[in-house]
Amino acid sequence: AFRDEHGVQPLRRCQGEVDFSSNGLGNLAVWTILETLAQCEVQAASLKLYKNRISEGGALALCEFIRANRRAGAVHEMHLSHNDIDDDAALELVRTLKEQAPRYPPRRLVEATPEADRGCSVPVPVWLRLNQNRIQDPAGALKLLEAEGIS
Repeated sequence: AFRDEHGVQPLRRCQGEVDFSSNGLGNLAVWTILETLAQCEVQAASLKLYKNRISEGGALALCEFIRANRRAGAVHEMHLSHNDIDDDAALELVRTLKEQAPRYPPRRLVEATPEADRGCSVPVPVWLRLNQNRIQDPAGALKLLEAEGIS
């Protein structure tokens, strides 16, 4: 296998896009995919899981993936629209990102400028798309997150 032949470093640095959108995946399938990616220490910079059947169990699998895949780079994008994620699952996902500091928010190297030295890094937001889910009170969820110091 690739990992046996080349080691884990290329997998950790690849910043790959994982796209299982529009596949009708349920929570167990998402859990299996994410567990495999974590075991192989793949950096899934972009996770596209929109238009599936992901609910709380799948969202919790994403939380576990973020926690478990520490040696690979951070996830920069999660496209989870058109699923069955509810308010509580969405809140848990955002809280998990917050709890994983300093890995989150991820950082990006910037070129040297008169104001910044070469190799300086800046935080970048995680793009999280959750539209067309079962979130009943998005304004209330945002208010709750802001009260917890999450923006």
